[in-house]
Amino acid sequence: MKIHAFTNSLILTFILLLSLLSVTTFCEEEIELFYDDGSAEWKITEIGSREGFTIRCVMFTPLYEPAKIVKLKFYISNGSLAPFIVLVFNESWSILYQGVFIPEHTGWCTLNLYNNSILVSGEFIVGMRLLENLTDPLGVDCSSPDYKSFDLLPDGKVITARIPGVGFVDYMIRVVLNFEVDSDGDGLQDYVELKYGTCLFMPDSDLDGLTDGEEILVYGTNPLNADTDGDGLTDSLEIEVGINPLRVDSDGDELGDKYEFKIGTNPLSPDSDHDLLLDGEEVKIGTNPLRVDSDGDGLDDYEEVRNNLNPNSIDSDGDFWIDSIDLYPRNSLAPNIIIFMGLALLIFTILYISGKLRNVASLLR
Repeated sequence: MKIHAFTNSLILTFILLLSLLSVTTFCEEEIELFYDDGSAEWKITEIGSREGFTIRCVMFTPLYEPAKIVKLKFYISNGSLAPFIVLVFNESWSILYQGVFIPEHTGWCTLNLYNNSILVSGEFIVGMRLLENLTDPLGVDCSSPDYKSFDLLPDGKVITARIPGVGFVDYMIRVVLNFEVDSDGDGLQDYVELKYGTCLFMPDSDLDGLTDGEEILVYGTNPLNADTDGDGLTDSLEIEVGINPLRVDSDGDELGDKYEFKIGTNPLSPDSDHDLLLDGEEVKIGTNPLRVDSDGDGLDDYEEVRNNLNPNSIDSDGDFWIDSIDLYPRNSLAPNIIIFMGLALLIFTILYISGKLRNVASLLR
């Protein structure tokens, strides 16, 4: 039995490790985008440089949005290893990144951009431009061009990449993207935040004390509304005290949560004083939802309501008898008539007996 249990524990541990590994792998997934076949079939050096520092460009389209550019790769075919300027534009041609890169060898050279937080949504362009009017070091691929490569001329014109006598080509520039980007650390990837319209750089877009990730993934509240159910209480406060941030009336007693806080009733209990009347019902009829016997007549509010008595008056029928000792609490005449009749009978009896006694006394004389 001990061996069997130990074996099961090992299996469970192994499964757990695999799960953690798979999650880690997914969260750190990187995808490389490219339009070339991997080897330089032609060298830009064959056609020389162009005047005015032309920018060699490749347009990319990410699989998901937004994505973070973590690496750029350039195929260097010129042994001179000339430095060049790297540029990243969005689809509106606004510059997202600009920096100098010095290749260390020919072939594929990588520029790491992990720490630059370059986020792209939609198509974007990666370009390279020489610092001086030197021969171009970038390699090209001539097979099956995708027409995603082009030259951005100094006058702003865009020309599809083409080598005279060869045809259209793909510039050998590649991009490595990470789609599991969470810029503000709120537990939501940036592409999810774009879907919901939350702020990529604020973990709590509506400033209600809950992160956007908590609101969407855990509580189901609106990350763009500090008070999702509109009851006057912030989502974080409702969660802190244990009430439902998605319902105006968490306990279903016909009183809003905020109003219950105001009058001191329990927003998590439909019957705060446990007198079998809902708090909302008590407020409606004017009884105290925090007292079992609102009028202090010795009868519970529920008992008085059930028997058609006034739970807000110790003497429902106004006969000067407290309801709890009134034999007929709904009839103002009954007890007093009985008492008056009893008193009359008593008086009559006393008088009658007194008369008899006087008669006896007169006979005795």
